[in-house]
Amino acid sequence: MRRLWFSAAIVGTMIWHSGCGSGKQTVAVTISPTTATVRLGQTQQFTATVTGNSNTNVTWTVNGVNGGNTSVGTVSTLGLYTAPVNALNPSSVSVTATSVADTSKTASATVTIDSGAKVTVSPSNVTINAGDQYQFTDTVTNVVGNSTTSTAVNWKVSDVQGGNSTTGTISQTGLYFAPQTIGSQQTFVVKAVLQADSNSFGTANVTVVPANAPTLSTINPTIVPQGSLLEDIYLTGSKFVSTDQVRANGTPVATSFLSRGVLRARVPGTFLTSPGTVFIDVQSQQNLALSSIVRLTVTQAPPTLISSSPDSTILNGSNVNFTFDGGYYNPATTAEFSDVYSLTVENSRQILVPLTAQDLTAAGLFSVKVRNPLLPQEIAAANIAVEPTPAPPAIPAVLSVGQNPMSVAVNTATGVALVANHDSNSLTVIQLTGNSTAPAQLGSTVTVGTAPTSVAIDNARNLAVVTNNGSNNVSIVDLSVSPPVVKTTLTTAVSGSGTFLGLLPYAVGVNPLTGKALVVYQNSTQATIIDLDKLAVSATSQITLTGSNPQVAVDPRLNWGIVTPGGNGGVSFVDLNGGGQEVVSLIAVPSSNGAKRSSNTVTITTTAAHGLTVNEQVTIAGVDDASFDGTFTEHELHVYADGIGRDQWKRHGKRSRSAGYRVRKPEHAGSKHQSADGNRHTVRPDIHVRVAHESAEPDGKQHHNPRIGNDGKRSKSTDEYRRDGKFRGQSGIGSRPAAAPAAGAGHRGHEAHSRGD
Repeated sequence: MRRLWFSAAIVGTMIWHSGCGSGKQTVAVTISPTTATVRLGQTQQFTATVTGNSNTNVTWTVNGVNGGNTSVGTVSTLGLYTAPVNALNPSSVSVTATSVADTSKTASATVTIDSGAKVTVSPSNVTINAGDQYQFTDTVTNVVGNSTTSTAVNWKVSDVQGGNSTTGTISQTGLYFAPQTIGSQQTFVVKAVLQADSNSFGTANVTVVPANAPTLSTINPTIVPQGSLLEDIYLTGSKFVSTDQVRANGTPVATSFLSRGVLRARVPGTFLTSPGTVFIDVQSQQNLALSSIVRLTVTQAPPTLISSSPDSTILNGSNVNFTFDGGYYNPATTAEFSDVYSLTVENSRQILVPLTAQDLTAAGLFSVKVRNPLLPQEIAAANIAVEPTPAPPAIPAVLSVGQNPMSVAVNTATGVALVANHDSNSLTVIQLTGNSTAPAQLGSTVTVGTAPTSVAIDNARNLAVVTNNGSNNVSIVDLSVSPPVVKTTLTTAVSGSGTFLGLLPYAVGVNPLTGKALVVYQNSTQATIIDLDKLAVSATSQITLTGSNPQVAVDPRLNWGIVTPGGNGGVSFVDLNGGGQEVVSLIAVPSSNGAKRSSNTVTITTTAAHGLTVNEQVTIAGVDDASFDGTFTEHELHVYADGIGRDQWKRHGKRSRSAGYRVRKPEHAGSKHQSADGNRHTVRPDIHVRVAHESAEPDGKQHHNPRIGNDGKRSKSTDEYRRDGKFRGQSGIGSRPAAAPAAGAGHRGHEAHSRGD
């Protein structure tokens, strides 16, 4: 019983192993892609897939070399193939992936190595006689930069290395020899194959015809001018081939084959220097057969002129070579100034006419002529000006001006200089041009403020701007009148209450393109921008703290002022656009009257019409009580007969503090409109302008004007008129009735109210 059981166990075990063997899978390897073309030095990613085993790893080889090498290219463990930098011959390799689980299982891809080189054969088409020879040229381009691949080529004819007697033969230098005889015209293909890469080649067609002598019928042109630099002629006939040679007087000249019936030849100027005949014929290459002769006639031609130089010279000056550039100049060409002159013919297109000092003893405009003797009536001429030597103006060693002159500026448009005399409180006007002798003082001095330290001139507006350090103001001088006069004086550094801020104007610069002047002060961080069109302060700016001697320069193109502090600190750059703001009015002083707050309403009283409109943004700056400073929106506008205007403003945004005491509005907040008072104001185009006015009539009562829209029409109520029937006036933006006087007539101030947020 035991033995029987043991034998059964063995049988059972054998059956079990037999069952396992029948379920085993076969390992297989595939590769993707299976073919690829790769440029020298470039890469190609291959992917290997292993099935039939849990171990999917593979090893990579190139042409049987594990990982490849620099000759055949390399492959990484991840299947990234990198082509060699030098071409292969043959130009293909095999990239193989081998299963690690079963090394008998592989998959391969064929890689063609493309050098990328381009081979060109020139010329691409020729026609020659049987027995002729012709030189072809190969050009190899687009070779990889770091490659040492040879650019040598193998020459073939009809795909036969070196050709044969039937197709013609070709040397390793590209010299083709046509078959000695041929029954009829045949065309063969000449090929230049890159030795390092047989896939790169260039071809040309060579047509071989039975040998015949060329026939020349005519040429065009038949007449050419003497002195030509060269002349291209076209020859017509028959039986022309690419190896034919055109001759001039028996000398070969450059020849181009255009067709079996047309040749082009270039006759150089050496054959065209004298009138006469040039004999033209065509010679074949193989048997030196000649065509008939055709005559090319060279005729006398007048000289031509394209340009001359110099245009002028100085009276009693040194010798001058007057140069003619043109054509048809020859050894017989003559030149004339006051007599017949010798000249130098540089070539058929340029001659030099020497003018000596004896020719330059009189001032004036003189003609220089050149001509060919056989055509005396036809000339080429140019003018040269002999200019008198001007005596420079006498410059005085010293010109007396006022006391302690500190600054000078020049109006280059009028030739006037201004000197600021610090201790004389004046300007000295100097006329620099137009005087027969020397620069001199023009009229009496111009009185300005106290202790002027700097002057700048606006050439475009003919205005001068003077900083008066002692009187703390700026004088603007009108230079368009004689004598110049002070047009206005601006106080630029006072508080809202009229208190002197202790800022001493010291230097000024002007941009005549924009009409903006920049004033800087001693020992201050403030700079002031003046609008010279409005003759008013337009903005203030903060700069580096200055010392006792600050200076200003202006870049007109950028509209920047550049300030050196005149002490410690860095250079400051100021945008003369005022940061996009313009001053529209000063606030009435003292500030206790100009800026008031009652309950939740702020009232600002201005000294003049400001042109603001309802809902327009405005900045209040420089009020003694800084709590008034900030950005607001126009809420209500009233004008009173007492001349004191009060507007209501609604604050919005952050407070904005700035030196000075001004009402500002953005220069670029919206479109520009012409207001009723003739001034330009900026408004947002989506705002309906609301203007209201109050005035006191003789009856002591106040009357309200209606709203006036942008269309100039009245709204619900009627306009305000005086008792004499005349229109009282209005301010703000919009049209006025035809009989209306200027805006704001009879009103001296505006009031605005602001509801604080």
